[in-house]
Amino acid sequence: MNQSIEPAVTGTILVTDDEPANYRILEEYLSECGFDVLTASNGKKALELATADPPDLILLDVVMPGIDGFETCRRLKAHEATAEIPVIFTTSLTRTAEKVKGFRAGAVDYITKPFQLEEVLARVTAHLTIRALQQSLQLRNKQLQQEIVERKRVEAALRRSQKQSEQLLLNILPQGIVNRLKENPGAIAHQYQEVTVLFADIVDFSRLSSHLAPSELISLLNDIFSIFDELADRHNLEKIKTIGDAYLVVGGLPIPRPDHAEAIASMALDMHLAINEFKSRDGEPFAMRLGINTGPVMAGIIGRKKFSYDLWGNTVNVASRMASLSLSKHTQVTQTTYDRLCKQFTLSKRGVIDVKCKREMTIYFLVGHGNSFFELEQ
Repeated sequence: MNQSIEPAVTGTILVTDDEPANYRILEEYLSECGFDVLTASNGKKALELATADPPDLILLDVVMPGIDGFETCRRLKAHEATAEIPVIFTTSLTRTAEKVKGFRAGAVDYITKPFQLEEVLARVTAHLTIRALQQSLQLRNKQLQQEIVERKRVEAALRRSQKQSEQLLLNILPQGIVNRLKENPGAIAHQYQEVTVLFADIVDFSRLSSHLAPSELISLLNDIFSIFDELADRHNLEKIKTIGDAYLVVGGLPIPRPDHAEAIASMALDMHLAINEFKSRDGEPFAMRLGINTGPVMAGIIGRKKFSYDLWGNTVNVASRMASLSLSKHTQVTQTTYDRLCKQFTLSKRGVIDVKCKREMTIYFLVGHGNSFFELEQ
């Protein structure tokens, strides 16, 4: 027996040969070299052993009774469990046509009989090494595919989270402000030369709400303000905030528009119609007081936590006073707003009133669409 050589790799080898002397030689030699060896005396037995417990490599005799080596190899390659096992044919046939037939059947190599054991070991070791590398590559590819799938899942979840976060910001901040915050977090303020501000509050809401449970009160305000939000979107206006039962909306920012007063006036008329759909427990319809003023404002956000978009300036203060001094079911506007609306809306003159430290002002009521004007009866 030739001296055994320590192989670079190990594994299980299935030796198939119908001559006991041949497979015993290979079994003894390969076992000494550190391999686990299985033997089969025919193709049928080889198929059974390979399918039951797939080996790492198969040495397969070509000429055997019953199922020859070519057919055995084809069947091995057709079975999912054994398709990737390297098959080396052992044969005394040396014709090129026979070798080509073997390769077409799926073999990776040929060993010629009688055996040169060092050559057998070299070829077995080479193909087991290739097989090990292939398996390692397949495992790595599978891991990479899993990593790609996981990365895509994480990226999709991140995109959903970012979209949800942005949507939450858009619920409290204008789109343009959200875009600026992404680029440069911090205080944002901008002076607008002319916008129109609307304040609205529900008449006698304290009395109406005193008969409601807290949950009912919150639900009621949510229903009312949700409708107002829809109106603001419809008229392309910017809702600023709610304070108790008060609602603040502005036209002309953050994107300036020439018809800001007209859009606010249209929304005011729609708000009176919308509030009529809500009734107290005694069946009395709700009513609102609205105030509108036009002029310059400062708008923006301040701070880094729990920030909100807000307005500052005398224009805002006067609009608030217009609402608080208005009458039930009326929208009260200042002279500056009247000048913007008088050609397209019906207005009535209320008169001159003292607007709490802001001097006496001429005040008008917004009545409806259409170009008309009349004096309010005193």
